[in-house]
Amino acid sequence: MEAKSRIEGPPRRKCPILLRQTSFLALEESIKFRKGSSENEASLIEGSHKARFGEIEERGAAVTAKGRDLHDKLLSESLTKSVKANPEEAEIICADVFKQFPDEWKDLRQQGLIYSEFRCVKKEAVHSMARDDRVPLLEQLISEGFVEASPITYEYFLPS
Repeated sequence: MEAKSRIEGPPRRKCPILLRQTSFLALEESIKFRKGSSENEASLIEGSHKARFGEIEERGAAVTAKGRDLHDKLLSESLTKSVKANPEEAEIICADVFKQFPDEWKDLRQQGLIYSEFRCVKKEAVHSMARDDRVPLLEQLISEGFVEASPITYEYFLPS
């Protein structure tokens, strides 16, 4: 099956965001349609229909409103710059434009570009931790190994 010429979504990244996907073009298949209500071979008409296509998806982190605004701005910029480009050139342009979007989990989280969930991984000795007022408490707890931050995976449907 032939795939679309271009992958949709942000370019390939070390820390994937949102959704990257491609799909296969539908295949045209021969089929015999019934002519009327008779089921004998003579009442069948040769024809074709397009069916059987699929998608391949890579789900990344869910972005916040701030992250989505940056994503949409960069996507628009890359589309404008790649209007007359072939698919390979368009991918290069998009990757270059998206260098403005941080590609480290820590930076994405600290800049408020992705949603994360947090889990306490070490409870002992928190009370004896030397507090650094120059760093947000949550970031200090993460850096000292008391809390673990994980990006929340993007979903485009509501759970049932």
